Amino acid sequence: MEIQESTDAFLKVLVVCAKLMPRIQQAKSQLNTTLQQLVFFLK
Repeated sequence: MEIQESTDAFLKVLVVCAKLMPRIQQAKSQLNTTLQQLVFFLK
């Protein structure tokens, strides 16, 4: 019974991660462009 509950919880976490993934990727790419601009500006 406990194993089933932990499996359900794990699956819920996976679903949440899958939903958040595109946003995280988007934030990463935005951060990368910002960093590149900063480096270019500092040169």
